[in-house]
Amino acid sequence: GDAAALEARVDSLAAEASTAFKDRLEETFPAKVPFDDAAHREAAGAAVAGLLGGLGYFSGRLLARTEPGSEDLERLPKTALFTGVPSRSFFPRGFLWDEGFHGLLLVRWQPRVFLDVLAHWLELQQ
Repeated sequence: GDAAALEARVDSLAAEASTAFKDRLEETFPAKVPFDDAAHREAAGAAVAGLLGGLGYFSGRLLARTEPGSEDLERLPKTALFTGVPSRSFFPRGFLWDEGFHGLLLVRWQPRVFLDVLAHWLELQQ
């Protein structure tokens, strides 16, 4: 009884969310010939979902060279970073040079989230 009803409700909500995601994907990144077939749309959806799923919030103390030309590293005060990661399993940390590529998608998908990520990176540029 209750378990079956709950399962049906979860399935229904998941189907609605999947449809909403696909609709938003098509609205935000319209498919263009010759990339308008189902396989390309599925790959695009996986890429966007992977990028969104790769957003993370990190905190800690960075190691940095504080003097030009010095080899000495110094721990900076504790800070936080909201960023995308290139690979959650292999590189679970942000890289500034990757953020430009992430931003190309994120600024169109969720501009406010993009601005939050950008603000975190700018805060590190002290």
